[in-house]
Amino acid sequence: YKQHLESTSEPQLVVSAMTGLIQQERPLDNHYWIGGDAKTFWRAMNVLPAHVSSLLKSTLSIKPLGPKLPPPETVAHVTIRVKDISASLAFYSILGFESVGELIDGQQFLQYNPSPNCKKWQSLVLLKEDKDMPDRQAATDAGMTRLCIFTDGIHKLSEELETKHGIKPVAPMAFGGGVYDVVYKDPDGFTLYFVEMTGVLRAFINLQLWMVGTRKPFLFHWTVNVTDHVKANGIFEQLSFQTISNQNKDQVINELLPAFSLDPETTIIDWIRLCYLPKGGLVATIMNWNTPRSAINETSAMNSMTISVSDVGAALARAKDIGMYLEEGEKPAYKSMPIYGNVLVARAFLEKGSCPIEFCCFSNQQPLGSLQ
Repeated sequence: YKQHLESTSEPQLVVSAMTGLIQQERPLDNHYWIGGDAKTFWRAMNVLPAHVSSLLKSTLSIKPLGPKLPPPETVAHVTIRVKDISASLAFYSILGFESVGELIDGQQFLQYNPSPNCKKWQSLVLLKEDKDMPDRQAATDAGMTRLCIFTDGIHKLSEELETKHGIKPVAPMAFGGGVYDVVYKDPDGFTLYFVEMTGVLRAFINLQLWMVGTRKPFLFHWTVNVTDHVKANGIFEQLSFQTISNQNKDQVINELLPAFSLDPETTIIDWIRLCYLPKGGLVATIMNWNTPRSAINETSAMNSMTISVSDVGAALARAKDIGMYLEEGEKPAYKSMPIYGNVLVARAFLEKGSCPIEFCCFSNQQPLGSLQ
């Protein structure tokens, strides 16, 4: 091979062949540039005559690898506001979250046990510092108030959080309907809880996870408390969410409520719906609380859900048509996000003053020349 290359009178032919491989329409996967494959590539470069390898290197323009972009029609991420980003990052790290990218302007993306072979998008969590945010109200009030993590070994996990890190649940673990749950509060009172399923339900879920390549534990669902579940259900259907299950007040598993410090005898939940976007992301759990009744207050718009779309303007117009609330003057605008840069975003609300949903086109980057 080396002798053949040294006898080549047209080094440009070698250059063209190798650059053609590197710059093909379907680029080489990332792993070709690191590890053993990279060593093979650069070892081949060393075999080439100096004048050929120098010419080849001068033609290469390898761009740094950017973040993986959320595909359209997925729940890209959810946002949780916090008062102290440092304290919150320490807490979420103990629970198993990992930082993605850098902390920028008080914002930090987190991932939770990502599955490398998952066939669908896995939502991220964005912590956003707001030192002046009001104190959180009850997790039953209107708004996006809870994040659920699906896990195995829930008893061991709970024990280690308490014995190793001093993090105690808000109440003893509960069990009902073949499900265990244990509930925690972040430093600002946001609710995170773990669930583990047993028996036939566990086997069914494991099969579903195996089919899409998701490993446990994983981010399961995001609670959306509303005052009118009929309207909210219709909006989510128009946003292409598909229903997993519906539960009326007679079908709710009340045995799980004590883990949230709620009385199973007096608490009434009128409706629960679990729904999802087929291309991936967190499940949305729409809940309408009767007793205690969901109420819209100053904290109801603090957290949000971001849906990836290909056309922000069209998504915003669609949101208005299906009955979502738009603030006066709302229109697509560029917004700075860690890891993604300046991307086009617009926002609408499920109900006035509550449950904001962002529509974001992550491939629509603001041109550098237009930055102010």
